[in-house]
Amino acid sequence: SRVAGAERFIFLSSISAQRPSPVGRPHTQPGSEAPVSDYGRSKLAGEQSLAHGHPDLSVTVLRPSTVYGPGDRDLFALGRITARGLMPLPPEMELSLLHVDDLSALVLRVLAVESPGFGPYFVSDGEPVFSSRVADLIEAAVCERPALRLPVPRPLVSRAAPALQSLAEATGFGRGAARALFGLTAKAWTCSPWAAMQAFDWR
Repeated sequence: SRVAGAERFIFLSSISAQRPSPVGRPHTQPGSEAPVSDYGRSKLAGEQSLAHGHPDLSVTVLRPSTVYGPGDRDLFALGRITARGLMPLPPEMELSLLHVDDLSALVLRVLAVESPGFGPYFVSDGEPVFSSRVADLIEAAVCERPALRLPVPRPLVSRAAPALQSLAEATGFGRGAARALFGLTAKAWTCSPWAAMQAFDWR
């Protein structure tokens, strides 16, 4: 940052840096972080590194929930499978979502504030939904007739996630799949954007 002459830095962390949320109780503020995946732990480590040793750099940390929109590979892949008439249905969970355009708008709002706080600020659209509702929307968007739904039991996911993580660590392959499986072991990943809305006049 010194070489580039940067004075501001916005770190896009993740809700994964916190921990899964209780169903019906979205995260509202940071604290008691206990990430459950390597991805979450790496995001938290990045936050902690930025919190120390950068006196000349104004840093703001954003923790987005599940981001979707153009360029999203995960939902696009699920949409392609569903369009063929088959929908793998992961265990039911409560999710906070965020469109990529809204996240981009918030980044611009943070840059417009003269002295933004460090945060971390949770970011979502503020309206948690259950994964079955997301599945309904994907199906309605890509299918002419209902897709065959294949439920994936949570115990199966819980057993498969550590094994896939070990394989990824040993071979370097499957890290994205391991991250996704660890996320599916939780019953909720939700957060409230209230603090970010107040701090940056963002909606």
